[in-house]
Amino acid sequence: MEKTVLDQADGLRRLMAASGHAAAASVPARRVAVINSAPDGAPACAVTQELMAALILKGQQVLLLNERGGPQSLPPQRDGRLVLLDAVPGPDGALSPLAASADTVLVVFQATAAAITQAYLCIKKLHAAQAPTPLWVLVEEAEDIDQANRMLTNLCAASARYLGIHLRRAGFVRADPLLAQARQLGLPVVQAFSAGPAAQDFCQIAAELLQWPQPCTAAPASVRAGQAALSGAH
Repeated sequence: MEKTVLDQADGLRRLMAASGHAAAASVPARRVAVINSAPDGAPACAVTQELMAALILKGQQVLLLNERGGPQSLPPQRDGRLVLLDAVPGPDGALSPLAASADTVLVVFQATAAAITQAYLCIKKLHAAQAPTPLWVLVEEAEDIDQANRMLTNLCAASARYLGIHLRRAGFVRADPLLAQARQLGLPVVQAFSAGPAAQDFCQIAAELLQWPQPCTAAPASVRAGQAALSGAH
């Protein structure tokens, strides 16, 4: 497992080097906290790595941070880079100062009945702890588009009815055996098998992510505290 992760990281570095230098002003600096809603606390790194690779292919400068290894902080100079953070909420749903300062929170869940229930509970805790806005959801390992849309519709409807939260759909990633093959090669699927269904889905999500609206209203207190902490560390 460790070798696979290292190989994937090396593959991302090679991809970034091959992509050249993107224009820093092409997209405003953005921070996206990615959360896996699974109860076992599994990292969302597979999704964040694939999104990073897809964004790099689109000429973006991307920084990937992982809270699984402990508290993270942003470097002093971001140069317009888009930051993806594999965030780890606390048991009560509270986010770290860095994750709480993100412009967007993306909750990832698998296309199963148990997973959609866990996603709902995760969203409920996140909302109670800091009410992050906007809140996006992504379903992975979907059998097909119909199943993905059905699960996203059900989750959005339940969250709106019982929590008063209007979720935004980030999209879906179809189940694809090429994902496992790409990991064995130590490469993102968008690079190893660009014509595969999962690769196409990740590229579509990455393209739309660049168009997601950024919040223009006053940030919640927890977000302002995270931003202040980051400013003080620079």
